[in-house]
Parts: sequence; structure tokens; C-alpha cells
Amino acid sequence: MEFVNVELRHDNHKVGINFWHINWQTKYRYNMFAKFKYKNLCEGCIRKAAKRHNIKIHILKVMPDHLHTLIT
Repeated sequence: MEFVNVELRHDNHKVGINFWHINWQTKYRYNMFAKFKYKNLCEGCIRKAAKRHNIKIHILKVMPDHLHTLIT
């Protein structure tokens, strides 16, 4: 199990961390990401979009029919 090391964020009226666990699935759980090139394409696109919108990806795991992310 991986442990995520992040610092608390200090705002005007709160202190804390906002983690999100997101799970994407293909329709009918089709094994869309079974091929290596599609898996890498999916991972690269998600990382590019996250960087563009200042989203920090802590964990990104792409499986053949779905993917999991842990982001802040």
C-alpha cells in the first residue's frame, strides 16, 4: 500500500486536504485498455489534463476495463 505525503492547505476559514478517489469504467466493462498502447494513451491524456488544470495525481492505476485515481 502506498502512503501519500502531502502538506495541509491553509485557507481563510479552514485547514485541511481534499482528496478525491475517482473510478472510471468503460461501458459494459469492455476491456478497452487491455492493449499496452491504449493503456498508455489513456494514462497520458489524464496526466496532461490534470497538469493543465493544476490537479495533483497521487495514484493513477489503469486496468483493462477501468481505472482508479487518487487526486487533490
